[in-house]
Amino acid sequence: MSNLALAEWTLIFKSSDSKSKYFADLSNIKVNEKYSKLRLWTIEDFVDTQEAANYLYLSVKSYAEFDCKNLQIRIMAYSVYEENMAKGERIFSKGTPWEWEKINKNTIYDLYQRKACKTSGLS
Repeated sequence: MSNLALAEWTLIFKSSDSKSKYFADLSNIKVNEKYSKLRLWTIEDFVDTQEAANYLYLSVKSYAEFDCKNLQIRIMAYSVYEENMAKGERIFSKGTPWEWEKINKNTIYDLYQRKACKTSGLS
C-alpha cells in the first residue's frame, strides 16, 4: 500500500443521511486497456464511529479493481483505520482479493466505477 501520501483524494459522494464521504484517488489509476480494467484506491470516511467484528473505526481504505466493460468490481485489499481519511492506527488489514461481483446501479461502487472508467478513458 505504497505512495498513499502522494494520493490526491477526489470526493465522489457525500451522504446527506449519514454525512459519510467517499473518495477516490483518480490521479493514480492503473489501467489495463486490453481487458478494460483498472485499479484505484478509495476511502470511505465516516462521521460516526463504525463497528465491525469488535473493531471501532472511522475510515476504510481499499484497493479496488473495476471491469469497465462488464461492470464488475473486486476488492484487492483493504485496511480499517481508527481516524478519518485513513489516518491514525491501522486496526485491521486484509490483502486477499475478493471474488468479482456485479456492480448494482445507484451504489457507491457504481459511482466509483463510472467516474474512474470515464477518467481513465475506458468508458
